[in-house]
This record gives sequence, structure tokens and C-alpha cells, in this order.
Amino acid sequence: MVNHTKSTRIFAVVATVAAISWYEPARGGEVDPAILSAQQPKGSAALLMEEIVTKSRKKSVAEEVQDVPIAMTAYSGQQLEALNVRNVEELSFSMPNVQLDSVGTTRGTANFSIRGQGINSSIPSVDPTVGVFIDGMYLGMSHGALYDMFDVEGLEVLRGPQGVLFGRNVTGGAVTMRTTRPSHEFTLKTKASVTDDNDQVYALVTTGSLIPDVLSAKLALYGRDDDGYFEDVATGNDNFGEAETYILRPALTWTISDDLETTLIYERGEDKGDQAIPYNSLNPIGDFKVATHINPLSEPVGQYNNARWMHLISETNYDVNIGNGTITNITTYRKVDEDSDGDLDGGSDAPNVPDV
Repeated sequence: MVNHTKSTRIFAVVATVAAISWYEPARGGEVDPAILSAQQPKGSAALLMEEIVTKSRKKSVAEEVQDVPIAMTAYSGQQLEALNVRNVEELSFSMPNVQLDSVGTTRGTANFSIRGQGINSSIPSVDPTVGVFIDGMYLGMSHGALYDMFDVEGLEVLRGPQGVLFGRNVTGGAVTMRTTRPSHEFTLKTKASVTDDNDQVYALVTTGSLIPDVLSAKLALYGRDDDGYFEDVATGNDNFGEAETYILRPALTWTISDDLETTLIYERGEDKGDQAIPYNSLNPIGDFKVATHINPLSEPVGQYNNARWMHLISETNYDVNIGNGTITNITTYRKVDEDSDGDLDGGSDAPNVPDV
């Protein structure tokens, strides 16, 4: 028996745009300023219509998206908030020829596909065809590429081969994300939500000045605790699908001079939870280990998938006084540990045959 019902109540202020009407005055006529003011988009509508700039071509000066000769879709951090986007997977519906899905068998592993170019594997040595870049750092493996949007300043999806500017493994395209940077102006932003099935999300981002005009800092915290809402009829566990995610991201920006600035970003995260359940409709034959889990949630073994990662990014920008350019140096280090236990073939526990 599988219970698929999940009602959600998110305690957050979300503005929904139902319709936007436009008024075009008659040629040569005058329009009441109050009417024009009333017709200006407000709230989420204004955020969704704002101009977006990009550095996808790695120029020193940002360009407006509509002026860049690349098939791309871009979102600012404010737009992502207005759309109530929680993770990168939820953006697939809004972009043509783009699928930003998980691999399905391993938590936190990306199966990104652009224009039909993608892979469907959780093996770390398999090179992706869609490159993922976070703060200029290339993620060389698909593990840990499914990012939460709580501290993202902007996201861009570039469709088509991008090898000239981004190197290898971008045959299908590239997904670039940039987290928020420290600011000298003190800000504090928090967010919390909870559902009927006790899926809790908490986030905090604060930034401010440590040394005025010289050193600024940022601290971002994110936590999600999902109790799960499926019932495992084999074990009696009615909280199958539970998962926990924690992210810590501090950052420092050091303004050395008017022409030289360095930003350090550290991140540590953990994503753990139940493993995906295999489905196989075969019946047992002799002592062979074949599937008996006709109900996809009848799983007698405790399967799990835990992933831990950390990375350090150093970005230095030097404005060249000769000409109109900027020299940028990005040095990164990333480590990912992943362990899991799963019954990949969906088979029964046959004698003398260990689980995979």
C-alpha cells in the first residue's frame, strides 16, 4: 500500500501574478500620470520583468541578456525568490530543451540534459555533457550538483556547445550559478517553511562590514529536515523518503585597493536520506536473486545514501589600468565523499547472495 497524498502549507509570503494588462495611449493623446503609475508592475511582477545582465562571455563589463548572441535563459536571485524556486530541478519547466533532473538512483546526483545531450549515470568517472559551474568552479562530477537556491545571486543556462569559453564537457551546454557576495551594508535575511508532513526548511543569510571599505563578510546557513511521507509495507516504516540537508557557507571580501579585490568562499554541506527503491516485476526462480518487490515500496533492507562535500574558492579581480579589461584569477578546491547501500536489481534476499 502506497500513500501518495501530500498536502503542503508553506508559511511564507508569496505574491502570485495572475495577469498583467498593458495600456497603449492614443497617438498624440495625454495620459493621466496616476493611470500610468497604477499600470506599472509591482511586487513579483516587477521582479520578473527586470533587466538581467550576464558575464557568460567572460567580459569585464556585464552585458544585458538580450544583447548576448547565445541561446540562454537567466534568472536573478530576486526572480528566483519571486518564483518560489527551492532548487535547480524546479526550473526545468520554464526553459525549452532543458531538463535539470536528478539521476534517480542516487541522491544529489545530477542528470542534466540540454538539447538531448546528457548522461544517466551516477558513476563518478562518467563525464557529463552539461557542465555545472558554481562561482566559476567547474564541478567535475555529477555528485552534489543539485543546488538549493537559498543563497544564489543569479543562475544562467546556456544551450548548445560552449567549449570555446568553458572548456570540455559542455557539449550540450552549461549551467552557471553565482552565490551572493559579502557587502559593507548590513543585511539579514531569514526564511522558514513547514509542511503538513513535517518537511522543514530553514535558511539564514547575513552580511556586513568588518573593516569599513576594506573587509566585508557573509554567513549563509541552510537546513532541511524532511520526515518523509511514504509507507514501507515490508518494515512498517511510514516515514520512508526522509532526508536531511545542511549547508554552511561563509565568505570574505578583501578590497586591497581600488583596482584589486579578493573574495574567499568556503562551503561545507551534507545530504543524507533514504535510497531510491528499485522496481522489478520478475518472480523468484530457484535460488537466484531476482525481484520480488512488486510493490515499489516493499523493501526489507535499510537502504541509504549519504553525501558530504566541501569546497574553497578564491576569486581575485584586478582592473587593468591599460585598456578596459579585468584580470580574474579563480583557484578552487573541492572534495566529495559519498557512501550508499542499495538493492540495485530490486531482487529478493536469496540465500548466500549479498545485497549490492
